[in-house]
Amino acid sequence: MSAGLAPTLIPNPVAMWHGAIENISERASPCRHLTPTQWATMRELALDFCIRFGAGAHGRGWTASQPFGVHPEHGTLRVEYCGG
Repeated sequence: MSAGLAPTLIPNPVAMWHGAIENISERASPCRHLTPTQWATMRELALDFCIRFGAGAHGRGWTASQPFGVHPEHGTLRVEYCGG
């Protein structure tokens, strides 16, 4: 096989979104004003979003911050910075 036809590994962004969310503990809220119970629910919904709608969202040009982003300092208190 010539070098031009060698397969390349292309990262799957949706799998990366899913993996990043899975790596955050369901018991430790990443936002200081979000209770662990609220976080656990949000985490499960985010994982479900990746599975059910992630490919479509990525195919429409969405980036990780659009469905999952939060303000880096204020977290979910700044709703205008929160993703979907």
